[in-house]
Amino acid sequence: MTNYYVGYSQGENDYVYVSNINKTYIGVTVVTEEAISFENEQMAKNMLEYIKTQVANQDYKVLKITVDVEEVKE
Repeated sequence: MTNYYVGYSQGENDYVYVSNINKTYIGVTVVTEEAISFENEQMAKNMLEYIKTQVANQDYKVLKITVDVEEVKE
């Protein structure tokens, strides 16, 4: 399962993800389950373009997160 997020690096392999957006505020979270996610890269890029017009002092990027689920046989 692959999802795309918009966020920025907070350190080595530590990221912050966009959780909400309104006219004057961009909220962030460190928990992916609380973040806005997209099923395709283009939608995340569209949101990134908007965020870059609102925030000049943070280096937001599109982030791709893939999770593999595998059943374990008993």
